[in-house]
Amino acid sequence: MNKLIKAVVLLAFLSGEIFAQDILLEQDVNADTAVSDIGPNKKKFWHFYVGLGFPVSPDSAGSRINYGKSFEFTIGRRFKWRVNNWYALGLDMAYHLNSYNLKQGAGKVLPNDSLHDKERLKFNNLGLGFYNRFNFGKRGNHIGNFVDVGIRLDVPFVKSYITEDELQLAGSNNGRRIKTKTTDLRFIEDCNYSSYFRLGFNKFVITASYRLTPLFIKDPNLYAKYNNGRSQYPDLPILNVGVEVGMH
Repeated sequence: MNKLIKAVVLLAFLSGEIFAQDILLEQDVNADTAVSDIGPNKKKFWHFYVGLGFPVSPDSAGSRINYGKSFEFTIGRRFKWRVNNWYALGLDMAYHLNSYNLKQGAGKVLPNDSLHDKERLKFNNLGLGFYNRFNFGKRGNHIGNFVDVGIRLDVPFVKSYITEDELQLAGSNNGRRIKTKTTDLRFIEDCNYSSYFRLGFNKFVITASYRLTPLFIKDPNLYAKYNNGRSQYPDLPILNVGVEVGMH
């Protein structure tokens, strides 16, 4: 009997300890629970994105382009800080590749009057943009619908001029295709500024960017060897329109 009483007391004691531990554990979990302020429609958010755009504004005499073969590719990271339910501020950090396929024909001056089978100017840019976001419509904890208006600085860190020609007969090196690439182009500005606009529907975005400054340096000494009195190349199209997809 004494052994039975001792066993019951021991079980009761152990049961009480286990029950007490369960309650303490449950209370600790509840006390440690915190609501995050990071999310698509919360105070802070960031995500990657990719985009593809095309020049749509008129080109200039002497700097004609093939529109269907000229493009802008973008990959970047976007930061957003929500101010209130309808307004947010943000930053864009991105890589932009601008490729202009130059049209061949009489009157061409960019970067010279030589004609080729294929000719391109390519700019590899690092861009930093600041934007204002105006939200509209219901969205819950999603990006939702928005309009962005911003300004961007682009720095072309690699500037290339590329030509390709195919010969009817093999040349001196027994080859029929010649491709040249010239870098460190002296006639390109070190940076340029653009304003931009976006209309977004959650992940899918329509974009437009308008370059505010010229691409080409104005300096008669750079063009003196052409003996044509030119002090600057005719500019390339300043308006690009495209689409983006947000990775969120």
